[in-house]
This record gives sequence, structure tokens and C-alpha cells, in this order.
Amino acid sequence: MRILHVLDHGLPLQSGYTFRTRAILKAEEAKGWTVAAVTGPRHGAAPGPRETVDGLDFFRTIPPPRTPSPIGELREGRRADLVVLDDASPLLAARDARSMLDSFLFAGNTPLVRDVMVGGRWQVRDFHHHDEERIGARYRAVVERLAPATSTVAVARQT
Repeated sequence: MRILHVLDHGLPLQSGYTFRTRAILKAEEAKGWTVAAVTGPRHGAAPGPRETVDGLDFFRTIPPPRTPSPIGELREGRRADLVVLDDASPLLAARDARSMLDSFLFAGNTPLVRDVMVGGRWQVRDFHHHDEERIGARYRAVVERLAPATSTVAVARQT
């Protein structure tokens, strides 16, 4: 029998995972089975595409080349998700960075979110969603359509 193990990482790295894997591979070899293991790119750099450690063959996946991440830096042309709080609000007065989140979360209905950027595009600017008028019109239309049904339910519950 031939068995191929697909692993996150393997020997010679040392962890409980690699030691258990070694024991399994050795037990399978003791039964006369042919075993091999492929490690993923998280294993890291290896001396070559095939490495024999403790009599066991490991085939190494070469890590892909590093490319610039589209996230992780604030720069024009990069994606970003941001929430900008209204620093003029009295609820945030004299708050340090540690207590700012608490103040924001427990501010009740007071609008503190001034601007929101998602995927590098501003969705909210100066407390207003970029599509606020269209969204408001659709909301009003739905409420008007539902209003007669809501009134009927309310009247039925009162009787």
C-alpha cells in the first residue's frame, strides 16, 4: 500500500504535530507500507523540493513569492476600512485612546460616526451616507406599503 500524507509542516521542525506525524509514518512503514508526506508552504524554506528526515521522505511545497498586500497601509490607491468618530462631540472630550471605544459603544443614540470608508471608498461623509436620499426614499416606500397591514394587526390586537 502507498500512502501520501498532506501536512501543514513536518520534520525537522519540532512540535507535537510533527512528532505525532513521525510516529504515524513510522508505524505505517513498519507494516510494510510505502509512505511519503507533502508539506504546505507554511513549513517555510527547505533545502530542496525533497528532503529525507529520519528516513522519511518529505516533499516540500515551495512558498509563493511575496507580493505587496492590498491592505495594511494607508496610502492613495490602497484599500482601507475606516471609521472616523466625531472628535467635536462632548461625549469624546478628554478621552484617551483606551477609553475612546468604550465612549463610542456606550454613547446611546448620539451619532458619533462622522465618516466611514469601506474598501477604500467613502460610504459616509459628515454623518451622511453617500446614497442616503435613495435609501431613505426606498425605506419610506416600504413603510408606506406596510402601514395598512400594521394598522390592521394593531386594531386586531386591541379587540
